[in-house]
Amino acid sequence: MVTTEEYANEHGISPRRVRALAAAGRIPAQRVGSSWAIEAGARHEASRAPRPMGGKMRALLIRALRDQSLVGLTGPDRIRVARHLAALRTADEPASLLRAWFRDDVPTGWSPGELIVRQAHEGRDDRVTALVRRPRRTFASTPERLARTITDERTIRQLSRAELAARAGVAADVLAELERGRLGVGVGAMRSVLRALDVEPLALPPVTMEPGR
Repeated sequence: MVTTEEYANEHGISPRRVRALAAAGRIPAQRVGSSWAIEAGARHEASRAPRPMGGKMRALLIRALRDQSLVGLTGPDRIRVARHLAALRTADEPASLLRAWFRDDVPTGWSPGELIVRQAHEGRDDRVTALVRRPRRTFASTPERLARTITDERTIRQLSRAELAARAGVAADVLAELERGRLGVGVGAMRSVLRALDVEPLALPPVTMEPGR
């Protein structure tokens, strides 16, 4: 087995792309904590041209790009949009993905999501890459908002609770309390979880510090 960096160097692709291929099952790999172990000598499957999205999914993705969240989404729509956001964040050329998904249906509005798609069609690829990969900044000023932020980002990043807890260095029950919107978790634990998700909180809910939390 080799690391993602070793596989990337051998095949001339980025480590980000290797992780995306492993997550999609397109190369033989095993999850080891928060990393991937790739089968030595494995060849990745050639990528298939992305299919255009239907109108409903385009609208949902634009809204998700606007908020950088899965707010209001449930069931299969939540899962699909999370996968699309993850694909954009890990793609070597996210603007190309957006052009393939939207084809000639270029949005004309001025919301952040519509602007990102329009810039992809205008060939502003570097700008699109910077926008879709930028750290998320959010007001998590209530336990409910904090819980939604953590749950959304964990879903987009395809992490289990155990994986996120290990990455953040907090106990699994502390993470569970945060995702349930419970009070009583210390600020340090909140910041550790958000840092592990590359989220910058502009506000956090007021809490009472507890020993060891």
